Parts: sequence; C-alpha cells; structure tokens
Amino acid sequence: MQNIILELSKYDSINMFVCGSWLWISGNTFQVKELLKSIGCKFAPNKKMWFYSDTKSSGRGNMDIETIKATYGQKEIKKQTTKLIK
Repeated sequence: MQNIILELSKYDSINMFVCGSWLWISGNTFQVKELLKSIGCKFAPNKKMWFYSDTKSSGRGNMDIETIKATYGQKEIKKQTTKLIK
C-alpha cells in the first residue's frame, strides 16, 4: 500500500485516507482513472470513491463512508509539497 500512496501523492488533486486496512481515494480522480485501475484500485459507485486493500472483505459495501470512518477510524494522508522560492 505504501507504494500506491507514494505514486498517488504526485497528484495534487487526489485526497487519500486510510480506514482500517483500506486506502480510500477521492478528489479529481478522472485524470488518473487508468492509473488507479492498473495498480489494483476499484471504484465504489455508492461512495463515489476509489479504494485499495490487500485483504478481501466479507461484506459487499453496504456501509456509507461516514460509518466506515466511525467504525475503523480514519488517518488522513498528508502530502508534502515543495515550493520553489525565487
């Protein structure tokens, strides 16, 4: 999962957070849709977010994202930005 986070951190328009063992991806993901598919991410249409997990889930995604956050906790992934100073 760390490699996926590093790869997606290159894009300013992408927001990421971890809930349990799942990485959730939102923001302007249309520009990286093919990249997300190629690295194994799946789209959750009810949540309108992409996700990635190394583990399989026994459920079929009936919980909304707020319930998932409340149940498993949330860790926002902050991107470090480098600004050039003239």
